[in-house]
Amino acid sequence: MSPDGNYFAYTEESAGKQALLLRQVNGTVPVPIVAPDEVTYIGLTFSPTGEFIYYVRQRVNENAGTLYRVLMLGGSPEKLTEHVDTQITFAPDGRYAFGREDHALGRSLLLVAKADGSDEKTLATHRLSDYFCNLGIAWSPDGKIIVCSSHNNFAGEDVLSLIAVQVSNAAESRISSPPWRRINGISWLGDGSGLLVVADEKEDSSSQIFCLSYPSGEARKITYDLNGHDDISLAANSRKLVTIKKARFSNIWLIPDNGDVKQARQVTSGSEAYYDLSWTPDGDILASWKVNDNLDLWVMDTEGKNRRQLTFGPALDFRGQFSPDGRYIIYLSNERDSYNIWRAGADGKNKVQLTSGPGEFTPRISPDGRWVFYQSDGAIRKVSIEGGTPLQLTSKPATNPVVSPNGTLVACYYLDNPKSSEWQVAIIPVSGGNPIKTFEAPLGLIRCKRGVIRWLPDGKALAYSYTCDGVSNLWIQQLNGGKPKRLTDFGADEITSFDWSRDGRQLALLRVSEMNDVALLVD
Repeated sequence: MSPDGNYFAYTEESAGKQALLLRQVNGTVPVPIVAPDEVTYIGLTFSPTGEFIYYVRQRVNENAGTLYRVLMLGGSPEKLTEHVDTQITFAPDGRYAFGREDHALGRSLLLVAKADGSDEKTLATHRLSDYFCNLGIAWSPDGKIIVCSSHNNFAGEDVLSLIAVQVSNAAESRISSPPWRRINGISWLGDGSGLLVVADEKEDSSSQIFCLSYPSGEARKITYDLNGHDDISLAANSRKLVTIKKARFSNIWLIPDNGDVKQARQVTSGSEAYYDLSWTPDGDILASWKVNDNLDLWVMDTEGKNRRQLTFGPALDFRGQFSPDGRYIIYLSNERDSYNIWRAGADGKNKVQLTSGPGEFTPRISPDGRWVFYQSDGAIRKVSIEGGTPLQLTSKPATNPVVSPNGTLVACYYLDNPKSSEWQVAIIPVSGGNPIKTFEAPLGLIRCKRGVIRWLPDGKALAYSYTCDGVSNLWIQQLNGGKPKRLTDFGADEITSFDWSRDGRQLALLRVSEMNDVALLVD
């Protein structure tokens, strides 16, 4: 939003290209500012005078964003600074701050520069794993403090908080606030008495707008919308703000194993909140489904009918999979606060906690039903389905393990050089160790989401999903080499989960679509 509260800038995507537009708050006709291009916009910021719009954007084949500025009513964009990884925020005197990821140093940096991009200086550094400033950065109205989002560990659980950095001496202090699970934007109130924060109170909840007093840290929720918000921008007098209102729709689809989307059949309909799926041994679908703000495991047939709930209670239960013999369900749950791997009987009863490590995710059962493979604290591990001491299989960062149909290999995402951002798809022995094969991602992993990875039923190839600019498709990589080939040709929606049936004849997909609209709130 412009400082005077009369205009707002926003991006719009069509046919894989994003454009920058301007609109009056009370108007209906958008004004094109920057033409559509194959880029992703990371952040938009008006200059303190409202004369310029500063924006950070990135091309798919680039590993960082570039900062530009353009006159509010259009003109030729001026390139200012390369390697900018967050939106920028202005001080009253016209200086701006931004975040940068330095993979060579393994650090996240907070930098300050003049309005024309000159005189760049580093103010603070954090570990890369803190994602410092990535989800929010805001310079106070008096110019003394820059507030940045940061990951940290609270009572054994990864949460997000706000760090106040003193501009004069770089001293840092944590702002007392709730242990938010996600932050989607921050903005100072015009009088400096606090901040507005878009945040999630718990996993898989809808992001709401909170008013956070400063320096006391007292938080008060000011929105209660069903589908939540994303990002926030205030006018200088704090009387108006703009935010993104989100609506999420997720549905289960079935297509033949050849990936022909023309033969795709939608199994569920409406605005139901599904989060992942897998096949049961007898050909039904196991899915995590959010009902009345509770995420639990459910079984349904391939028509989306005869639904049966398996887990109950306030804990989040998801990423479920039946053992091949149908005796057990393995799933992820935060029943004891942190996320760990649990086992239950086929009816969801007789629950047993199998693991208790940090950062555990993506459990998958081996074809013989004896082991559960999962990621924990950046490494691949396995634990007996009957319980016991987990075994670590990788020494370098790796995620999303899945075992081959013959039980001898594990496919995963793998980072050979932790100081780089170049993740690969890797094959490692089921006993662990270094990769025996690696493959490049079909679209690169820069600014894209690492998605689900699965073996094809014949064990001769891998399938994995990639999401760029909000659209997902499945890609096939043959183990004997060659370039990956696209299996599906969807033009919309994200694929957040997929799995082949046990007989290999059907492919189940979870496709998610989002609608984002700019909303104006007036005091």
